Amino acid sequence: MGLVSLEAAKAFAEVSTDRLDDKLTAMLRGAEDAVRAHCGRAEPDGFESKSRTYYPPFSELGTTRIALPERPVTAITSVHIDSTGYFGVPSGAFASDTEQTSGTQYVLEMEDGTSSISGVIIKLPGILGGSATAPSSQASVWPAYTGGIKIVYTGGYVPRPHASATMPRLLEMAVCTLFREIWVTSKEGMPLDAQTILAMSYQVADDAIKRMSSVQKWLSSYREVPI
Repeated sequence: MGLVSLEAAKAFAEVSTDRLDDKLTAMLRGAEDAVRAHCGRAEPDGFESKSRTYYPPFSELGTTRIALPERPVTAITSVHIDSTGYFGVPSGAFASDTEQTSGTQYVLEMEDGTSSISGVIIKLPGILGGSATAPSSQASVWPAYTGGIKIVYTGGYVPRPHASATMPRLLEMAVCTLFREIWVTSKEGMPLDAQTILAMSYQVADDAIKRMSSVQKWLSSYREVPI
């Protein structure tokens, strides 16, 4: 789906031709990938709203809070706790009776009542739901089971031109500006195959981010800072 439509990127860069759309699509993808990497959202669909499955790393367990990686979080589909779940590998892992109940065993931290910018899911005090078990010392925290917690959620922004679009304008502006930089550079010579164009476009966009303070400023609010 992408962060910005090809039509919007072409309009911003004042590209009128349709003959090069395959190559232009690769250029746009390079710009988007550079933005994702700069912001610490390097997975192929970072920032895009979609259903995701998350197994919290061991370092996040044994506490009351888990931060989901793709935000904003607009829905929690399910939360399962299975001491022998092991990332869903064993047969019968995360059976229906290991599912936890929202508002009883956990709650999503929602700043506006409808979505979560922080993406934090909080373990509520008390027993676990269903057949899930944990030592009494871990009844009020996310139990430290390797691959034993599975969270299915919807996270990310809805891009335009969707009617319910939520993609931030600053992210769009950054992508379009980088796309224009790639397009200008392409006039000086660009390889023919799409895969090579993608790699070169990413490099051009990455270099542009490093020298363009305006793009850095636009992306600063969406950049993950390692703790």
